Amino acid sequence: MLTLSDIRKDFGDGDVLRGISLTVEPGEFLTLLGPSGCGKTTLLRVIAGLESPTSGQVTLEGKDITALPPEKRSVNTVFQNYALFPHMNVQRNIAYGLKLRGVKRADVRALVEQMLRLVRLEGYERRMPSQLSGGQRQRVAIARAVVLKPALLLLDEPLGALDLQLRRAMQVELKRIQKDLGVAFVYVTHDQEEAINMSDRIAVIRAGQIEQLGTPEEIYERPLTRFAAQFIGQTNLIPAEVIGSSGYGELTLRVSGVTVPACGRANAGDMVTLCVRMERVRCGSVRPDGFALRARLTETRYAGGFLRSTMELEGGISLEAIGQDSLGARTGDECFVWWDPALAPVVPAEDAA
Repeated sequence: MLTLSDIRKDFGDGDVLRGISLTVEPGEFLTLLGPSGCGKTTLLRVIAGLESPTSGQVTLEGKDITALPPEKRSVNTVFQNYALFPHMNVQRNIAYGLKLRGVKRADVRALVEQMLRLVRLEGYERRMPSQLSGGQRQRVAIARAVVLKPALLLLDEPLGALDLQLRRAMQVELKRIQKDLGVAFVYVTHDQEEAINMSDRIAVIRAGQIEQLGTPEEIYERPLTRFAAQFIGQTNLIPAEVIGSSGYGELTLRVSGVTVPACGRANAGDMVTLCVRMERVRCGSVRPDGFALRARLTETRYAGGFLRSTMELEGGISLEAIGQDSLGARTGDECFVWWDPALAPVVPAEDAA
């Protein structure tokens, strides 16, 4: 559907995009995920034709569109502020693009009705944008974009202005709409929850480059870099030295003088970072069978249905855990800490700045 080949963008003070290449498959939901300023919105604007790349090529459905203006591309964009016409009601907002294209009035009416059913806003045709909630305005913006049947829909943080509960509800709605349409979505966000919940694949972007590209499960369970591990999920990042490697992904690490099993690809003598998700750390007063480390439970905090605990290992390394309870350990007590080594990958010990 879409191919980006070595896209670079320089606004005059250094590359904002530094050679990005990726493909989007037909009907795919691809998310560009990264912190503010990493280049994800600039990349979206290059796809839309709102920015010209300094170098590289944009190909849509086999056609080079790099030099085409936005109106010549089979691409539509939904922005964070929705950009609805405030003086037009819902029906006229959705119909606007169709009328510009000279679609017959009867066909316009039928297509608008079809879009209203798709976004579940039947009966709202006469409402003005000011009479709609944030979620309803967002759905009108989507209907207006997809009524023109683009090959590709771009969405630039469209849920950013919504409150948490509505944002989560709209994640489900967006995914449903995308599947019903069968249109490829390229979605920009810095919200990891949105990316994991909705995406078929995620491109983690850092400083104008793709740090990792894969399914949500691949990126969450098998991060390739410290940045990817840190940006998605809540993770303990523990510096370690590899002291043994089986060659089959089983490693033995030294963490503050303590031996710890792990999984990943590394050689003896390598300095690595052990990535342990907070929800996978267990803490208790009784040592379990198998792997466990001695620690002291320094703090527990109630966090709405679960406890957030902080433990200090020998050597001064702190770990955080999220769970239902601390299995008999109390604040200030010595305790044992453990996790499943198969679910704790290692990544290179790089600077995460």
